[in-house]
Amino acid sequence: MEESCEGAYMIPHAALLATVIPGVAGIVIYALRNRVRRGLGISATIAASLSILMIVSMGREVMGSWKSWRLSWDLGSAAGLTFDYPWVRPISLDFGFLVDFVSLPIGLIIAVVSMLSCLYSIKYMEKDPNQGSYYANLLLFMTGMIGVIFAANLIQFYLFWELMLIPSYLLIANWGVSRDRLSIGFKYFIFTHVGALSMLLGILSIFA
Repeated sequence: MEESCEGAYMIPHAALLATVIPGVAGIVIYALRNRVRRGLGISATIAASLSILMIVSMGREVMGSWKSWRLSWDLGSAAGLTFDYPWVRPISLDFGFLVDFVSLPIGLIIAVVSMLSCLYSIKYMEKDPNQGSYYANLLLFMTGMIGVIFAANLIQFYLFWELMLIPSYLLIANWGVSRDRLSIGFKYFIFTHVGALSMLLGILSIFA
């Protein structure tokens, strides 16, 4: 694993943890949904809060790169933080994250809004028998969004994009407030996946 610009204030593997923690928590919540009825919302809120902590820990290093870029106008100094993890060695495909002064604020906004959604849902969903599935989808949706923002390559971007679309469809179809939520969810699924397919074709054309 290659990690650049790691400072004393940054939690190691912060970008990876910020992305993965909500998704792992969502899977655990879903697995325990029939055994544990209380505390699911609190657990989801804590997981989202940990993601916020990871993103905030990268702020000092990222803003340092922004100051360097502002002073020198050197695009090379604006690279921010890169986290590279060997994924598929035969074809030199890496799984990585790129966090700069553009993606960091967006990722932080996503994490904060997701945490507030989990916090609000504690009371809103307390009587819902399927709240475990709800929190699982919400946290997986959060992982997908943060992964899209921090993705370091197009393949990873597309995978996180799909991870973002599927839970969001389930949230709309199952917990939407409209009586036509199933129809709306189906249209959402079709439209977004037509866009995703177009994106995939574009990505494949680049590597062709």
